Amino acid sequence: MHGVHVGRVRFPPARQKSAIIFDMEEKAFELLLGGYYSNQEESQWSVFRILDIDNNGIHYTPYNDKFSSLPTEKQVLELKPWILHIPQEIGMLNNLKDLTLITVKPLSDQDLEGYAQYLEGATGMNPEEIKSYLTQIKTHSQNKTSVRVAFN
Repeated sequence: MHGVHVGRVRFPPARQKSAIIFDMEEKAFELLLGGYYSNQEESQWSVFRILDIDNNGIHYTPYNDKFSSLPTEKQVLELKPWILHIPQEIGMLNNLKDLTLITVKPLSDQDLEGYAQYLEGATGMNPEEIKSYLTQIKTHSQNKTSVRVAFN
């Protein structure tokens, strides 16, 4: 996609708990795989969880629950997925205004179940390739590897 650069980088330890994920000067996001994020839309906060980000898009799990204020870590960890996986163009991040990191939890096989089904149907990857790829994603989420998305 023209004008977008996606790359994986490790968060420096001092920034791992930072809720500031958008740099206005650089027009860039740093997102954590396995991160629960909340975005304010009008007077309500919605929640989604990052599964993966690549040059084709962002892959996430949305939650149907809405909150009147920024949700707590306890609240988001109790949520049940609305849909297991949604792929979307990376440009959707450019439309988010109040994106806040709530917490990060390493991704599990169960968390990635919907994404695995998507990879099987949309990419033509065989089961072993999917398993290997999802293992890499789980490792990145355990290591709190961030994904940097910069818009030119």
